[in-house]
Amino acid sequence: MRSRDELAAQFENLATDYRDRLMGYLLKRVSFDDAPDLAAATLLTAWRRARVMPTDEEQAFWWLLSIARRTTANYRRGIIRQNALADRLRAVPMSVQPAVDTEAQLVLRDAIAKLSDDDQELVKLVYWDGLPINAAATVLSIGEATARKRMQRARKSLRVTLESEDDQITQRA
Repeated sequence: MRSRDELAAQFENLATDYRDRLMGYLLKRVSFDDAPDLAAATLLTAWRRARVMPTDEEQAFWWLLSIARRTTANYRRGIIRQNALADRLRAVPMSVQPAVDTEAQLVLRDAIAKLSDDDQELVKLVYWDGLPINAAATVLSIGEATARKRMQRARKSLRVTLESEDDQITQRA
């Protein structure tokens, strides 16, 4: 039985020596953009199963290709499921129709866009999606106290931005 260090060394050699051949295999089967992600997924699965990796280098490469083959098949099945779901969702009439924004709503959207990404998401979760602050904190994986502090900061920033916008509109009129 190989030690963890021996497995790690063999795996590192396999990944290093055969990465170009693995990428070549994948590039013949998937897009250029998807191949690196599938190579990473293949290597991750191989590492998790390293205990059953053949000791012979060539056989270990074949083993790696068998993992790449299954990873690619899973990826394709996922794409098929994703497309089928998208088709089903497109066929369902939506009860929510996009609203036509008023000038005030456009000004508000612009003000929200000036917040940090984290603050924007918090404001949208609370005010657009109607979540209580503790639920928004959970969605954002932050503490409730942190969410409350961020919300306080976001409200202050929005107030300043909107007051500035209001002053500019008043001066133009």
